[in-house]
Amino acid sequence: KTFSWVAHIPPPPLKLGGLGAFTGDFSLLLTSTDGQLIEREYGSVVHWNYNTFQWFNHGAPADTFLTTVLETSRSKTYSFFALSSHGLLFEGNLVTRNWTAHGCPVGERLSQGPAVAIRDEQNEVTSIFLRTEFGNLVERWYNRALNRWEWLPHGHPPSAVLLGSPGGLPRSKSIFVTTAGGKVAERRFDPDLGEWTWISHGRPRGGRMTCDRPVAVNGSSIFFLLDDRRLA
Repeated sequence: KTFSWVAHIPPPPLKLGGLGAFTGDFSLLLTSTDGQLIEREYGSVVHWNYNTFQWFNHGAPADTFLTTVLETSRSKTYSFFALSSHGLLFEGNLVTRNWTAHGCPVGERLSQGPAVAIRDEQNEVTSIFLRTEFGNLVERWYNRALNRWEWLPHGHPPSAVLLGSPGGLPRSKSIFVTTAGGKVAERRFDPDLGEWTWISHGRPRGGRMTCDRPVAVNGSSIFFLLDDRRLA
């Protein structure tokens, strides 16, 4: 199959600040250089535009500069999570255009970078893992029993703090991180114990992990970039 390049240029004066997240419904969410949420959508059901690409500017919460779109619900709720320049987590909705401020854990703000989401059977985000400015792993999870979102600190492995953003195998409830020592650690949920544990995986011989986010493939393997630019 032959692929061709198509330029998707936003209408002036908007300029794209970076890639974001796919909604699962022919829609890509991005941020602009002035901190706004931008949507590139094809065949919109929500906006009644079929068989064509459209740009939509969804703005931002009041007095907030959005830097990254982290994750989307990929369901008919049309919700998503985004990060601000001050390390605060926000949740938005493309239909209602409402914003919910999730803030940050007590005592530390969130680091700029990707996140890992765990989803339920309806593809709703029920949990999202992020790195803090002090190199800790934190989780924003939905407590169904209390019908509210809560922060859960996971800290860091005993050996070192987190160096880069987390990657993971969400279906297995395994979150992988690179530590300041260039090693790999895993935060895994043990269903028998009903709790999360840290597992050390070390590093390949002759190489150290970079701070680049690990990438999961096929739900069973995860790849890391080494400091000599090899793939492990």
